[in-house]
Amino acid sequence: MKRKLESGSQQLQGESFELMLEETLRTEFPLDEISEVAKGVAGGDILISIKTRAGADVGKILLELKRTKSFSASSWLPKLKKDMRAANADLCVLISETMPEGVEFFTEMQGVWISSIKTSIALIHILRAM
Repeated sequence: MKRKLESGSQQLQGESFELMLEETLRTEFPLDEISEVAKGVAGGDILISIKTRAGADVGKILLELKRTKSFSASSWLPKLKKDMRAANADLCVLISETMPEGVEFFTEMQGVWISSIKTSIALIHILRAM
């Protein structure tokens, strides 16, 4: 029962972080379309559709958020790349509480950008400019 309560609490923490990130993204990038990927639907957590001032679509970034105690490149990265293709996104970013060994802020691995929570908005600014 204790494990179940902690699991529920962890899920609520993850969902509140996701909502907070969505709001931050809307503030930082007011022209972009920020969409939550529906629960139970395969593919990331948040999809950013980058727009010009004229409203034209110029790219998409799929975000996946992880709040776990260990980093799992072997399972997370291939799945996120598959989800990116399914969402027709141009880039994908894994925002993780726990980083790969030797990485403090952000890096690119196997075609997936990986960022700490602290540096995620800065990385998204850089990727949008690309």
